[in-house]
Amino acid sequence: MSQRYIIVLLLSAVVIHAADARDQGLSPADIAKITRICRQAIGYPVATEQNLWSQLTPFLRSKAEIDHLIVDCSSQHCRGSIRLRDDSQVLYTSVHVPPAHSKVGSGDLTPDIEYKGNNRFVGVALLRYGKVIFRQDDLPGWFIDQHKH
Repeated sequence: MSQRYIIVLLLSAVVIHAADARDQGLSPADIAKITRICRQAIGYPVATEQNLWSQLTPFLRSKAEIDHLIVDCSSQHCRGSIRLRDDSQVLYTSVHVPPAHSKVGSGDLTPDIEYKGNNRFVGVALLRYGKVIFRQDDLPGWFIDQHKH
């Protein structure tokens, strides 16, 4: 009786582990969906990026990933990444150019600057296992290289 119990327990553990592994992997259909989302990014307004990137929720490594995006800006260019399951990630670049008529500096009173339409995504890539499987428009090679394993 105890041998049967142990065998059933072991088989259950194997089935559960296999189901977890399957849930964590990205299928070819998942990759196609992610690529479609990436294609939408070019020209998309940064101000409404939550609407764009929230479409990636089923593929995220962590559900909190979208709420804690880290973006690095230098001059008028910004770069960021979103970690996905299965050792995959979306890299993106955007341009942040304040309009000439806006007040820039410590007294900047234009919190809606992103809504003025001048800040848009200009580059996107999908990496999986350290390899670029999709890339569109302006994404510096050095930025991609930083995210390869």
